[in-house]
Amino acid sequence: MSVVELQELDEVKGLLAKGQQVGVLSYTEITKAMSELDLDESDVEELHGFLEKSEIELVEDIDPATIGAAQITYLEGYLFDPPRAKAAFRKAAAVAHEAGRLVALSLSDPFCVGRHRDEFRELVAGQVDILFANESEICSLYETEDFDMALAAARGHVKIAALTRSAAGSVIIANDQAHIVAAAPVARVVDTTGAGDLYAAGVLFGLTRGLPLPTCGAVGSLCAAEIISHVGARPEAALDKLVASAGLV
Repeated sequence: MSVVELQELDEVKGLLAKGQQVGVLSYTEITKAMSELDLDESDVEELHGFLEKSEIELVEDIDPATIGAAQITYLEGYLFDPPRAKAAFRKAAAVAHEAGRLVALSLSDPFCVGRHRDEFRELVAGQVDILFANESEICSLYETEDFDMALAAARGHVKIAALTRSAAGSVIIANDQAHIVAAAPVARVVDTTGAGDLYAAGVLFGLTRGLPLPTCGAVGSLCAAEIISHVGARPEAALDKLVASAGLV
């Protein structure tokens, strides 16, 4: 079957419309859409090539059921480098929003932001609901040395931004509100590896349980404090008991 003939099929028109809307399709989606047609291997290759030439990225399977069952899908910015990873981010975000769920993104690293600034800005503006970043990352994203300016820029693009400032704690913004959250005390900072991820985990824990934003931030700060008190990115204390003993849940 020629490309011209493929383009005339209703199934292909549907795939094209969906793919151009979100910028990405999974191979499983394509297979399901074409399952009732008698296509051989060369037809499938022609179809894949046609979709890619239409500026639609094709990705390996993303399980809609898994994403649809999660209140929030969390994307790690440091995984964004490979082209297929970028496509997977966009696809996962689209699937989450189709299911009425939320998408969170951690910028992860200022150098990563520098490599993909325009694409991250596009992702944040169009497909991210909850943004996590430290001061360096958010300032890099919006190309400013002024944290308040970066904060204001983020406010216009996401529902919630949780921005960490090391010993100065964090700021969580939502709509026209800004909540300043103190850093949890720690006797000695040993290793900051994993602090951002543990902060995000704590905030997401709170959000998925309907806790107020300041409490979400306090949970995140407590989890981050635990991880920086020792070497390694795995908690040495039971975080659920830590949070409960602090009276946060």
